[in-house]
Amino acid sequence: MPDGQNSVQFVAFDMNEQQWRLEVSIHNEGRYPQLWLMGEWDDYVHQKGLKKGDKVILTMHEEENGERKYRIRAERMHFGFWYSIDDQQ
Repeated sequence: MPDGQNSVQFVAFDMNEQQWRLEVSIHNEGRYPQLWLMGEWDDYVHQKGLKKGDKVILTMHEEENGERKYRIRAERMHFGFWYSIDDQQ
């Protein structure tokens, strides 16, 4: 996160190339900082049918031109293996 800021807005693409406008915010209340996802996060959770125990992976790749590309992927454990929820849609 850039110095002096406590939130960053970005667009992440899921495995189906759908765009999700997200914001990550850090709240410095209490002993440890807390991360919060906002923006279209609730829509993402609803569309993917996420449940407690599912895993969400956010990655950032920097292109040769310096542009940053963000990806979001959701996974669910089934019979001891993680599989992509996007593959099931």
